[in-house]
Amino acid sequence: MTSLGSDKRQSSSAEIDRDDWPYEGYRREHMDRKRVLAPATDMSASSINSLPVPNDDCCRIRVTKFCLKTMGVMSIFIFGVALLLSGVFSRKIETIIVDSQLKQNIRLDNPDLEYFKGWIDPSESNVTIYMQIVLWNITNPIEVMGSGALPKLELIGPWTYTEKILKHDILFSEDRDVVYYKYNRTFHYYDKPCPKGANISTMCSLPENLMFYTMNTPYIGVVNQLSELLRDKPVLAETLMGVLKLFSKEQDEKSMMHKSMKDIVFGYDDKILTLINQLAETALKLGVKLDLTIPSGGYNLLNNNSLPEMFNSTAVYTGRKNMSNLNKFISWAGQNKSLNVWNGCTAEDAGGSKDLADHYNKLANMINGTDGTLVHPHVHSDESLYMFSDDLQVASRFVSRTANGTYPEWVDYKGVKLMRYRLDGNILKSKKEIPMNCAYQNNGPTGVMNMSLAYGSSVYTSKPYFMDGSASYFANVTNFLPPGVTPETRATPRDDYDTFVDVEPNSGIVYGAHKRLQVNVRLEQHEANSWETRNIHPGGFLQPVMYCDEWTEAPSNMVQQYKESLGVIEEVQNIYHLAGPIVGCLLIVVSALLARKLGQSKTQKMGMETRPLI
Repeated sequence: MTSLGSDKRQSSSAEIDRDDWPYEGYRREHMDRKRVLAPATDMSASSINSLPVPNDDCCRIRVTKFCLKTMGVMSIFIFGVALLLSGVFSRKIETIIVDSQLKQNIRLDNPDLEYFKGWIDPSESNVTIYMQIVLWNITNPIEVMGSGALPKLELIGPWTYTEKILKHDILFSEDRDVVYYKYNRTFHYYDKPCPKGANISTMCSLPENLMFYTMNTPYIGVVNQLSELLRDKPVLAETLMGVLKLFSKEQDEKSMMHKSMKDIVFGYDDKILTLINQLAETALKLGVKLDLTIPSGGYNLLNNNSLPEMFNSTAVYTGRKNMSNLNKFISWAGQNKSLNVWNGCTAEDAGGSKDLADHYNKLANMINGTDGTLVHPHVHSDESLYMFSDDLQVASRFVSRTANGTYPEWVDYKGVKLMRYRLDGNILKSKKEIPMNCAYQNNGPTGVMNMSLAYGSSVYTSKPYFMDGSASYFANVTNFLPPGVTPETRATPRDDYDTFVDVEPNSGIVYGAHKRLQVNVRLEQHEANSWETRNIHPGGFLQPVMYCDEWTEAPSNMVQQYKESLGVIEEVQNIYHLAGPIVGCLLIVVSALLARKLGQSKTQKMGMETRPLI
């Protein structure tokens, strides 16, 4: 053994096998200990040389075990760090995976995608849109007009319709980042008789030929505009009012009318509107322009078959270049980025600043956001969403916030976690509270939006039962409370009457929505028809006419498709985001304890090997 060790020491470093160097060092240590012991003891040289020296196999076994243990501890440590970091950054990893899935399946630039086909025609994705309507009948019309009584209301309904929205004439921009289309919307009667005690949410329909006493909206709209014209062009206005008075008496046209539900909601050819349009055309030929907003002949609260302007192209982003722009409007019905409707702000409204008034009008006319059927992916909990309504011709802000003000408001739909975005109501506030609302001429108490500039009539929209509005609106009508609500509380159930959309935040897909609006008409004393309105309630009143709920819910196949794709990714990520860092930290701690134990074991062994042999 001695000669073997000596031979190895005499060999050059280049000749030593690289894999043998730890063992050689270990043997050399023992040989050195022999030489140290020789002069310090009485042992003879032959006795010292006879002490055992570890052989090659022993060295290899001991060092190999140590290396394997060290490698095991390092592996545990590295794996723990990997788990910790991947858990911490799992949200980012999920975003990358989800983006990849969305770009493959949810875009508007590829007509072959199933999602695109459903966007063109929702029925292709088994999505059904419903419109449910109730009307208020005035039970005391003679007393209201003759003796100044307040209207007594009777709620009647529902009528249910399926709504078909079909996009056509599809064109893409050269880079396919923009899609242009036209669309048509129709309502189809849901022919199922209503049981006794049916309410707005019952899937049934009353007959469309039921008769009602309600506000004569086109007539009131003409009277209001003539009254305003009286200030600027008194001679012309008085002439028109004389014609209106004669015609009204001949045709028995008054501020209240007795019409069928179908006429009230979907419209009819109105004789007053036809007359005023003919007079306006005649005046224009004589070089006089009448500043009146009058629909051409027909009147309706809901248009069954699209308005002419909807046959102009609308454009939205496809999401090809930037998914955050997906389905956002670029133009609507041929109007690019902005409307020319809401111009009610004057310098007086804006503290004497014409520039600020113009700015308010510009903001009110902006075409913002999406149509509410799809929003961009990765919606943040504190993010506001803007949605443009073609009915109201205005973009509204939606927020996801609970009753106590925390973000967001979560709801569950068939096992899918959704963020509920509600109409924030700023657009319904008075111009005293929101100065910009002077553009809509919201001059009265908070709770309604003045639609006169858009429709030429004294029409105001609000949330059902003036929810979030001033209590003053209840003072001028009777029998006007939601079913089951008492006069003492007047607490309108928010989920039953509010407008909201339920969004899956990862994909941006809307899984449910309710657009609930109440249509109201204002009746007040006017000089333009003083022969009829002189006896109505002083100060007038805002009369509820109709309440409609346009809603949809995702079908079961869409929910199942989500659960099998993005839902699985989200579920795994949620578990991993929590478990990854915990397990990673535990492994790091375990590796540290094992490393310490391994170091102590090595020290003890080295101590045993370096103590005196005798």
